[in-house]
Amino acid sequence: MAQSSAGLLISLVIGIVIFVALILLFELFRKMFPRIFSLRELLSTYDDVKTNNGKPIWYPPYQVPKYPMGWAVAAYQIKEYEIAKHISVDAAVFLRFLRSQSTLFFVLTIITFAILAPTYATGTNKNLEVTDPSFVNGVLVMSMSNLPRADGRLWVTWLAEIAIMGIIYVFYYTDFKRYTFYAKKYFASRAPQNFSVLILDIPENFRSTEQVYALFDRIFPGEVAYAKFIENAPELVKIKNQYLTALTKKEKAMYQTAHGKTPGMHPTIKPKDPEAGMCGPKLPETSAVEYWYTQEGELWSDVAEKQSSGEGLVPTRAAIVMFLNIHTASQAAQTQIWLTPDEFVVERAPEQEALNWPKLKVPRFLDFPMKVVVFIIVILICLFWSAISLAVSALGNLSALSQVSGFSWLEPVLDLPEVVLNFIEGFLPPLLLIVMSKLPPIIFKILVSLCRYPWIAAMEATVRDYWFMFLFFTNFVFILVSGSVLSQLQALIDNPTSILDILATSIPAQSLFFLNYVLQNSFIGFPVLLTQLPRVFLRVLIAMITRPKTEREMRKLDRGPGVIFLYPKFYALSLLVSLVSIVYSSITPLINLFAAVYFAIAYFVCKYNIAYTHYHLWQAGGLLYKGCFAALMVNLFTKQIAMVGLFSVFKAPAQAALEAVFLLSSIFVSILIQRRYARLSRHGSLMTVFDSYGKTIDEDDQIPRRYLGTYVHPGLKPLPTPKDLSGLTEEELQKYDLARFTISNTGEDLEKAMPSSEAKEDETEMETPAEVELEVPVKAQQNHRY
Repeated sequence: MAQSSAGLLISLVIGIVIFVALILLFELFRKMFPRIFSLRELLSTYDDVKTNNGKPIWYPPYQVPKYPMGWAVAAYQIKEYEIAKHISVDAAVFLRFLRSQSTLFFVLTIITFAILAPTYATGTNKNLEVTDPSFVNGVLVMSMSNLPRADGRLWVTWLAEIAIMGIIYVFYYTDFKRYTFYAKKYFASRAPQNFSVLILDIPENFRSTEQVYALFDRIFPGEVAYAKFIENAPELVKIKNQYLTALTKKEKAMYQTAHGKTPGMHPTIKPKDPEAGMCGPKLPETSAVEYWYTQEGELWSDVAEKQSSGEGLVPTRAAIVMFLNIHTASQAAQTQIWLTPDEFVVERAPEQEALNWPKLKVPRFLDFPMKVVVFIIVILICLFWSAISLAVSALGNLSALSQVSGFSWLEPVLDLPEVVLNFIEGFLPPLLLIVMSKLPPIIFKILVSLCRYPWIAAMEATVRDYWFMFLFFTNFVFILVSGSVLSQLQALIDNPTSILDILATSIPAQSLFFLNYVLQNSFIGFPVLLTQLPRVFLRVLIAMITRPKTEREMRKLDRGPGVIFLYPKFYALSLLVSLVSIVYSSITPLINLFAAVYFAIAYFVCKYNIAYTHYHLWQAGGLLYKGCFAALMVNLFTKQIAMVGLFSVFKAPAQAALEAVFLLSSIFVSILIQRRYARLSRHGSLMTVFDSYGKTIDEDDQIPRRYLGTYVHPGLKPLPTPKDLSGLTEEELQKYDLARFTISNTGEDLEKAMPSSEAKEDETEMETPAEVELEVPVKAQQNHRY
């Protein structure tokens, strides 16, 4: 077996061993950390965690079997429509993307193994002298590298391209059509965001609730149910966090009273004197329970007072308008409201949790320059990373480099045992590339957060795009070019005129690196995701530092790092695997099988994690799939451009010209799909909305009263009545005289200053929210039960 093929075999063996070890570790972790691996089941029982519609978190009714690989069985049982209905359209279309890619590459495996693999195996380059730059053996015998230039068998490759393109077009069209179906259902659902629009860049003389309401009531007379000029309350958020800290510490002190070394004795604390500053003297020692209980009441009253007075509010340039019916909101979102396109910009409102509140006050003129600066920085990072890609390529070609006169100092590498050398050249380079590529997305997320994105889904889509662009150049283009040159560097130096002959062999030969890359992501990357290793590590580390005792502390730990499923990350990584596999699908047929396995493993792991162990605060109706489709088409264009160049290098001009026709057809298919479904997937259809109403539009089809006031800055939301989460039983509370500390009205004026959440809900049911301070027009009163 050739040294490079032996490296692939070593990677396969190591990958399988690590895969099995990680699966066993998962089974162990599942028993040790049930609060991680049954997170959604826990959240479904919490009163303070609800969906955007106010419903409990959905947990699959399929229990995970205790036997090994039972998690995959449970994930298989969950239907796609259940994911779309109960979790999110984002999850459904992402999982469909993985499943579709797996099926696609399994089909391509059958076709290419039946047609191309036997054809390539009959090539003659395997019979050349070992010293010939065009000589191939091992896995490369069943690749395009085994064909000599101007060989008639290249027509078989082109015919296979016809089948490959046709199958890809069908899959891509079907997937986008299905995504559009889910998007239409999402935009027709009775959720708060579908009754609402977000207004950006409001002119200064219109920045009030009254002015916004008056304008939209004029354009949509009698259809506006609610309008609110958005004001942020960052100071209130800080006070609320201080209140939550006081509540948490009070409960922990209560727990320590009952379970400390001396049960019944309150732990003590020497609090800082708030008037003395950071370095001032501390106050006398006092009971921690009493102190934090007092702080809880004072902070509650402080929040209530500031919310009532409006102190510390920061005006933005945005507003929320809610309509009586979904179809009116849909029409408003697609309407040019103002005289100029850069004022009163109307967009579909995202879910309340998805609003990027701080960015709503950023002026438009700062938006474009900042995004340009961020884009330039991303490009510079890609260029800087090219040096790392070159180093990784050099590591994978140590044997070839040691034969170059300037790198003779590498000759001792050839004396290493063959297994060690194959491990260094085959297994290590892709692994290093995967590990080192973990840092840039963190940088991209920080950079993108500096730009003006009104909602978080747009930020995530941009991070995904930047990360894929980074992977495209650093993990594909730079590796392909540098690997092709370094692997035949001495031959290029000795005979520069033979560059085309050498590239005809070296470019297809780089498939070995990408085979290793896909393999390691399959057998190492996603099993690590299944075991939640980073999340388990961080949970243990945080627990060692904070030493949680109460149920509130445990719940905070449950929703700590790693709880959110990172769609941008796995979209970008999977798009890269799709890229290298599509490009090499007809060059090295074996990569289709590796890609099919990768997407199958990714599908089951991600489906299990999304349904059982992760939770996302909001959804965006599958918005990220639109960028995914665009990237898939870029991958397809890249393949066809690469094949045009490769056919030219192989002295097959006719096939190259015909391949260019495929490029034109792909552009046509992309335009066709976009024109047919882009608008539907962005806004849904009015007929879907009217079908959801039934035969007539009645009161039940209008906006529920509880939705009014959904879009309120987190700082302005009333504090809920605190629930005792100290973890103590009623008997323990009574025994140690702690029950009095569970009563919410700590301050004497607290109940008057801040009504309970139940009272607030009753008030909402009775009258229009006070902050609107507008009378509903007579026509709206006639058409609306409110």
